[in-house]
Amino acid sequence: MNEPIVSADDLARELAALVALARRVGERRDQVQTQLAARLTPGDVKKPSHPLDPRLRLATITYRLGAVRAAVTNRAALDEWVVEHHPEQVDQTWVPADADEFDAYVQAYPGERIVRMSAEEDYAVAVLDASKAAGAPCSPHGDLDVPGVSVAVSDPVIAVSVAKDVPDPVWRGLLIQTAEEVTRGE
Repeated sequence: MNEPIVSADDLARELAALVALARRVGERRDQVQTQLAARLTPGDVKKPSHPLDPRLRLATITYRLGAVRAAVTNRAALDEWVVEHHPEQVDQTWVPADADEFDAYVQAYPGERIVRMSAEEDYAVAVLDASKAAGAPCSPHGDLDVPGVSVAVSDPVIAVSVAKDVPDPVWRGLLIQTAEEVTRGE
């Protein structure tokens, strides 16, 4: 079969229309997500169905809590706090007396070895895990306001999993309806 010859101008026009449509669809998707998020609580799950066939599930939409991240932002402050509050969780590292960072100490106490005290790595990880669980800087023992640790929580997220078994004609009808609404600016 011979395919119809399409000019570069026709293709350019179609591309411009598709880009404009994609922009409008993106804007509308953002509006709908914002409106839906205002009506949901994190943990909610919606399973929308076809308006004419309630047994035909179109997707699963889940409103999840945002990601919680904890990080050590000031290791010296964390180490100092652990030494003071949980000395059983401290690593002691012998440092040679001529180490550059301890020049003042070396001058005051020549020939002596000095000890660098810091939180055990496993304990630092446990502090981060406890902080993520609490949503605030916290130790595994429940101490709050642990210095040198920050916690950030991202906004909740709407996750969409489209059903794979929805027949193409069903999607085509819904997509045509949605495209008409989007291009009308609804």
